[in-house]
This record gives sequence, structure tokens and C-alpha cells, in this order.
Amino acid sequence: MMQQLDLLWETGDVNQALQQRFGWDAASASAWVSALLHKHYGLDDIQIVRWSISAGNAIIWVKHDQERWIFKISADRGRHAQIEQSVELQHWLSVQQMSVPLIVPTTTEQRVLKINERCVYLQQWLDGTPPDPDSSQQLWRIGEETAKLQRILADYPQAGQLPRVLLPLEQVCMGLAAWLGDTPDAAPLHQELAQLAKQELAHLPSGVCHNDIRAANLLFNGDELQAVLDFEEVGWRCLVLELAWTAVHGLTMYRNWQPCTVAQQQAIIAGYQSIRPLTEAELAILPKLCRLQNLYLLCSQGATATDAIQWLKEINFGSISPLNHP
Repeated sequence: MMQQLDLLWETGDVNQALQQRFGWDAASASAWVSALLHKHYGLDDIQIVRWSISAGNAIIWVKHDQERWIFKISADRGRHAQIEQSVELQHWLSVQQMSVPLIVPTTTEQRVLKINERCVYLQQWLDGTPPDPDSSQQLWRIGEETAKLQRILADYPQAGQLPRVLLPLEQVCMGLAAWLGDTPDAAPLHQELAQLAKQELAHLPSGVCHNDIRAANLLFNGDELQAVLDFEEVGWRCLVLELAWTAVHGLTMYRNWQPCTVAQQQAIIAGYQSIRPLTEAELAILPKLCRLQNLYLLCSQGATATDAIQWLKEINFGSISPLNHP
């Protein structure tokens, strides 16, 4: 039996979610996983330490004696092709000596299995802790790793098969403008959103990006980054757009998301620029993209427009340049 069953980021009845999304109760879920790991991976007498549900996916921490793994199941058939791509990419990154968990193949050397309309794979369970918000070294590393991954992913042999991650810039800007409404002091933001809505990003450098670099997907040991996790959102994107997203979301976990502070965002950006200096065009648009990401995150987390405007008043990205290494 599993020791812990939870919803990773949602609220609600976890047993109901397990039944509705996967068709199991806790006992049958444990039995199914144990039987599969025995049949396809040769693992016996495994212990399920934790089972977390994230939308149509399950993340299961399992161990046997001193050996430990993470087993992932997706019941979302619409994402199976993307999951297969992400597993192959993660395997390639491990071959390149990047800091990612190793994919564990089956006894027949398959890295992904599709069984009963479910997509599953097994990987290392690595130790580590999320980044410390007060550690300038760790924040710098987040920026560094974002740039390093962009650089190495440019050489991925199957890059052309990965999806494009589009930002409906005009739609997002119009939605935020409607949310701001006639809130006092919103006029400058309305003007900037109107300008951004017409902004073209096609002329800016793009490439394959992780697209979800944040605390929930990072493991640290002291100031050293041990691993980057979860490549299921990987795809082509404007590089500076990923930087803006990471600078704002870099310390988010699973619940109660809040933007990084100004100093934290600047440290992430500086770490990034230590590996990949931004072009003049990227430097010009980055402040606007950071403000957009801050605004969008605050809106999505239920902040009032008044509170969001006050937060943005404290953010000044008018002059972005690499900081001294902490």
C-alpha cells in the first residue's frame, strides 16, 4: 500500500480524483504499479512512499531497500506524444552530462511504455531541495541553467520535431487590460499593454526551451544545482520570453504562486546573461515582458488590480545589465 496519497497542486478529494482520472482506488492503484514494475522492469517488493496526482498525471515515489525511483503515469492521451518526446530528450540530455534524472529503461530497453491507454516511464529519484529565496548564489544558478539549457538544446538532433509554444500576446494583453479596467494609476500599464499587443517577437532569437524552470522543478545541494526536472513542457519559444517567465516564476512551487521580488528577478537575469548576453533588441523588450509576466501571475492568483499596480510600481527594469557574481 502507498504511504501517502495527495493532490500535487489542486484542492479536492484525492481518492475521488484517483478513481475518476485513473479508474482505481488506492489498493488497486498500488497493485497495478507493483505488477507493472515487476513485469517490465524486474523490480520486486517495491514500496510506494508517495503518490501525487497532477491533472491527468500521477507521480509515484517508489523504493526497494536502498534503491529509489520515480514512476510517472499519464492518463491524458492528448499528451502522450509530447511525453514520449520529453523522455527521449531527457535521456539525450543525460548522455550530454547535463544535470537531469536518468531515465530507467525496461528489461526490453524501452524508455516509455503505453499500456491500457496510459503512458508510463521510470526515472531516478534524486535528492535535493528547492532553491532558497534568500540565496543570491542559487538565484544566479537558476538564470545560468536557463541559458545553458537553451544553448545545449540547440544541438538536440530531434529539435525540429518539438512543438512551438506560442504566446497569444494580443489576447493576453487585452485580457489584462480588461482586468485592470479604470483602476487608479492603471493608465501607464494600459498604454504599455496596448503597445505590447502589437509587438512582433519573430525578429528575436528563438530556440528550444524547457518552459517550466522554477522551484518545483529544481533540486539544489547547497549552492550547487543538482538537477532540473520535468521536461514535459519543452518546445520552441522566443528565448527572452522564457527568461522573463523564469525571472518572475522562478521561486514558485505548487500552490500560492507569487512573483519573485525585484532583487530576485534581477539576480536570475544576471545569471542568465553571464552565459548568454542579451541582444539590444532583447534588452529593450525584457522590462515589458517581465512586467507582463508579473501582472499575469498576480491576476491568475487572485490579486486585485490595485495590489498588482502597487507591486509593479516597485519594479524598475529600466536598466538591465549583468550584476557582479554573488
